[in-house]
Amino acid sequence: EKLINQEVAAINKRSKEEEDAELKRIDRQREIFERELEGIRQQRDAKIEAAQTANEGDFTSFDVDQATFSINEETGREL
Repeated sequence: EKLINQEVAAINKRSKEEEDAELKRIDRQREIFERELEGIRQQRDAKIEAAQTANEGDFTSFDVDQATFSINEETGREL
């Protein structure tokens, strides 16, 4: 019985370590996604600002890039 308890403890420890590693990997992916998303937002804001400046504030006469970003849910990267 002691041997069984030791095996169970070892399995639980490995499971916890694997779970921790997976959570760290997910956190890294989230950080990468957030940086990429911030870059996309900055580009969009720069285009809007340029459009407003170029058209003396008449935003409606300027066709801002109409690209739609599809996010791959698994990697968090732009498709």
